Amino acid sequence: MKILKISSFYPRYLDDFYFKNPNLRKVPFSKQQEKLNYDAFGWADFWPHALGGSEYEMTEITANNRHAQLAWARENNLNLDDKNWYVEILRAQARKINPDLLFFEDRNISRDTIESVKSVCPNLRHTTAWCGTHYKHISEFDEFDSVIGCIPDVNQDLQKKGARVFHLSHAFDTRILERVPMTGKKHNLSFVGQILDSKGMHGTRSKYLETLASNTDIEIFSPQLLTGIKSVAKVSAHKALYGLAGIVKKNHSVSEMVRGSDIGKKILELEEPPAAISKRLRSHMRPAVFGLEMFSTMRNSNISFNIHIEASKNSASNMRLFEATGMGSCLLTDNKKNLSEFFKENVEVMTYDSQEDCLEKISWLQKNQSVREKIAKKGQEKTVTNHTFSERVKDFVKILDEVSK
Repeated sequence: MKILKISSFYPRYLDDFYFKNPNLRKVPFSKQQEKLNYDAFGWADFWPHALGGSEYEMTEITANNRHAQLAWARENNLNLDDKNWYVEILRAQARKINPDLLFFEDRNISRDTIESVKSVCPNLRHTTAWCGTHYKHISEFDEFDSVIGCIPDVNQDLQKKGARVFHLSHAFDTRILERVPMTGKKHNLSFVGQILDSKGMHGTRSKYLETLASNTDIEIFSPQLLTGIKSVAKVSAHKALYGLAGIVKKNHSVSEMVRGSDIGKKILELEEPPAAISKRLRSHMRPAVFGLEMFSTMRNSNISFNIHIEASKNSASNMRLFEATGMGSCLLTDNKKNLSEFFKENVEVMTYDSQEDCLEKISWLQKNQSVREKIAKKGQEKTVTNHTFSERVKDFVKILDEVSK
């Protein structure tokens, strides 16, 4: 059974990646994919690798990676309308692969584009979408036969509204340990992630980070460092443009017309609006880290702070649970009802229930190095044993078996 997985990477990550590898855009498509996969951003090639040897063959395409996509077009003698390259290449790839199942990791692709891709897949039996965050309206999933998600709270809400939903928890790829050297614990306490202002996202996270910035030596590695110097007016303008881009993306013809201009392209590629960053928080912020650089930051952190998005109110569900523990950092995470399904509290990870409790736990962990290191070791052992992609793929295969009936 052939699966075509269509994803999108943060434009900021892609820009940074090709800036660091300027000659890469000139090499064949497969070489660009290989280099990107090795850098381990997002899911990279984790699922295709884990599915190897099964009856399911997954092809991964990063649809918004212009450099790699144009390389594929050249290699396949595709005559392109430059203004419509995104859809034309994606359609050609889907036509060539002719998948049995389409898996959209990026559900923000316009409905017209989804339908256009589906129309060139005569063997198509099922279309599914990933939902690993909040959503605004059930209509976002109209084009899909099912939804796969990692947040029990969100999954239950989707089910109540009539969606066919499958739960799939995140995991860790142990190959990363071979790629990231241990250079010594440089960071006493770190947080790696976004601070966004959207509903259901990071309001609580922002408040916690303000408290930690006032009372600890936390280092915050976030894309919002660049937006921290923006005025309130600029942040407000960002929010307005992001909202407009969301509307435009739902209409393929309008989206492609807008994408034809440099300004329009920048608007469509806007990331979610940041929260307004205070001066206090800004002094603790560091440049964003992605891929192997992110994993290196975690591996070289004594304590990795974690807090879930607001949409995951009762559930432990994010990637950082397994990324930080997998890299051998002591994870300090918000206490959730289902955390025991993954880790033993205060044995394999440390938990907190409030801002005051969080500060106390940080102080205690920093004073008790041997216990902290023991928790980190136990957490890593649990992740590399129970929460790897090679283990989680068993759940994924069950889902694939179900939808392919």
